[in-house]
Amino acid sequence: MPYTFTARPWELKTTYSIDVLDGVGSNIEVNNRGGEVMRILPRLNEEINQDWISDKTRHAFDGLKKQRLSFPILKSQDGQVKELRWEEAMNLIRDKFEGVKGSEIAGFVGRFADIESTCALRDLLHRLGCEKIESSSIAPKVNINLRSEYLFNSKIAGIEDTDYILMVGCNIRTEAPVLNARIRK
Repeated sequence: MPYTFTARPWELKTTYSIDVLDGVGSNIEVNNRGGEVMRILPRLNEEINQDWISDKTRHAFDGLKKQRLSFPILKSQDGQVKELRWEEAMNLIRDKFEGVKGSEIAGFVGRFADIESTCALRDLLHRLGCEKIESSSIAPKVNINLRSEYLFNSKIAGIEDTDYILMVGCNIRTEAPVLNARIRK
């Protein structure tokens, strides 16, 4: 009996997606062969990224070749590592937080965290009675009580019609190159 392929493993499969590394939300297509991502290309969207993506996005798939955590693990006192289901991990975290006072908790925001994640962490810590949030950037110093205080006023496509743009404390060329292309246009 001859062996037949249900799919051709040497062919590229294309998945349409949104870039999570760029705050603009560029439209991308991810090409993979088997389980390996081969390349990431821009997908045309006139209102957001036109047909541009940042170099960070284009080459981000290289990081997928490294070993990554795809499930929760628990390391016991004796050094044994045990795989957990997500529900078990979340229940364990909840149980740990139930026995701790808010004054004993602290949060830390890394320099690559986006403002939405920073706001979510701050809200979680406030619900737990914690006021200690540290950061390697200026994120907690920004007034983030309302979403409208840190979101764009217009759509990205409307930037081309803007009379003035004031950006303070940012390097738009490296931090948001797709947005930079819109502004320069």
